[in-house]
Amino acid sequence: MQIQNIGKMIENFRIEKLCDTVFGFNPHDAIIGEWIKWWLIDSFVGRKKKRRVINPAIGVRKYGKKMTFADILFAEETRAGFGYFKILGVAEVENSDYLFLRKLKNLSYYEEIDKKKDKRKFPDLQFALLCIKADATYQKGNVVLDDVSLINSLKRRMREYSRKSSMCWVLYLLRYMKHKDDWAMFVVRNYVQGKEMFWYDYAFCGSEFFIYYEGQQIKHGSFLLHKRFSKQK
Repeated sequence: MQIQNIGKMIENFRIEKLCDTVFGFNPHDAIIGEWIKWWLIDSFVGRKKKRRVINPAIGVRKYGKKMTFADILFAEETRAGFGYFKILGVAEVENSDYLFLRKLKNLSYYEEIDKKKDKRKFPDLQFALLCIKADATYQKGNVVLDDVSLINSLKRRMREYSRKSSMCWVLYLLRYMKHKDDWAMFVVRNYVQGKEMFWYDYAFCGSEFFIYYEGQQIKHGSFLLHKRFSKQK
């Protein structure tokens, strides 16, 4: 895998399917499932090799202390038909904003930059991915993130990690917002006596990603599902 291909791979993540089918306040496992599908099916650029996923990830020690466990390890066959795999990527998926920075730090442990490459647990790592649910609000025709300062802190910290790293660092924001009461996204029959139905007003509406390498932002992209706002006023 070449560094320049990682941006193309990330562009192939299918946010549209999350917008159409996934509802709930804390859809952690559903997001992990989409990233697994991305790696196995959607992310290929150029020649295909067999791929595997480890979920949850194999743990790595925090400088000889407690173990850290990420959500996903992405593996690819070293060469076709050989049956031997190397770990190329590691990912964390997080919905709680107070854990964003901690999860980013967890990803840094997997590279073990304080060790020589032949002593590292995952010497072939090429990218680290932090995917977060970024709460947003619809204001004057635009989708605006609720906590811009936190997102900017994450971007600065990720840029700092990338300076000393040989990996690409990917920050992927899933925009998530509450729609107006007069337009329920998803109505479900309610089997509780006394109520006819209930509905979900929260849903994904788009995404934005940033990729950093050697201290520089090398790629940025965004996607907004405009049809979701056709009934907003």
